[in-house]
Amino acid sequence: MNILIKALPIFLIITYIAFFSAQATVDEDAEKAELIALRIYADWCGHCKTLDANLDKIKTEFSDSAIWFAVFDVTDDQAKRQTSMMASQLGLSQIYEKYNGKTGILLLINPSTGEIVEELNQNNSADEIKTLLRYHS
Repeated sequence: MNILIKALPIFLIITYIAFFSAQATVDEDAEKAELIALRIYADWCGHCKTLDANLDKIKTEFSDSAIWFAVFDVTDDQAKRQTSMMASQLGLSQIYEKYNGKTGILLLINPSTGEIVEELNQNNSADEIKTLLRYHS
């Protein structure tokens, strides 16, 4: 029990540093983006798996682009809390609230205005997604 009590503060400090270090990287990437491609995802979502398969086919083509691929994970309550914090930090809280509970969606967002320029889903082919990513970036 004493070991656990002594180790807990260290764990909290490491968690705090890891969260805010990762957050700084997220902020920097988001600031450089010309387009945000935001997936709303859950582990249990079949439509998400279809959408992910299409994204996997094309994502490497955009590795050097100014598109920031981000995920709102709504798999469970813990993921939702973390996603809510990230959305708030990025100024995307309204989008998080609007789509809360919906999954299998890829939103293309203009980072300058916060405007959703496209809403895609599992019915969009990899080629359609690629065309729209190029068009909006």
